[in-house]
Amino acid sequence: MKIYLAGAIEKSPDHGKSIRKRVARAFRPSTIKFVNPCDFDYNQDQYPSMWKFQKDKNHSFFDCLKYSKIIADGDINTIVNCDAMIAILCENCGPGTGSEMTLCQYLGIPVFAIFKNPTKWRKVHPWIISRANYYSFNFEDLRRRVVTHFKECSIQQESLFVLSFEILHAILLLPLFLLRKISWDGRLFCPIRKLLKKTKKTLGLGTN
Repeated sequence: MKIYLAGAIEKSPDHGKSIRKRVARAFRPSTIKFVNPCDFDYNQDQYPSMWKFQKDKNHSFFDCLKYSKIIADGDINTIVNCDAMIAILCENCGPGTGSEMTLCQYLGIPVFAIFKNPTKWRKVHPWIISRANYYSFNFEDLRRRVVTHFKECSIQQESLFVLSFEILHAILLLPLFLLRKISWDGRLFCPIRKLLKKTKKTLGLGTN
């Protein structure tokens, strides 16, 4: 299972690296693979920050647009291949975090929000807060919600598999049931039998 770690990068003290590590540690031990956008390499080593690239006056509008698309498209392609998102919310979260959460909402990918500073949740923009499915104020509760969600999904998938198997079983047994009806109750196909007898008689094959 892969979980994308969304949250402030540009305006976060260490580009959001330490808080993402704390979230990952809260789930140890586990088989979850955490996808950290801070680790992405877009071959822009000289300008790891989109804002720094844009503020460089040597770059034109179209240079900035091209670079922005590289980063945005890379993030989108990563998110669509994840099973869930953990959004680390704080007053520094910008439109990037909100856009990623909205994308998950429309793709049906669950978003688990955790507040970096539980006492400052009022400073997070309402548009960003409203994009999550689950909310936590500490790591223990976050872990519990993630584990519970995927456990319930696993049970639902298992039930659906059993139902699908029973339907398939019924479909496969239907031809056998009809064959038994033909041999046990000839009246079910009387018109067909009469037609076969008439054909045999015409061809001189007898009526037996």
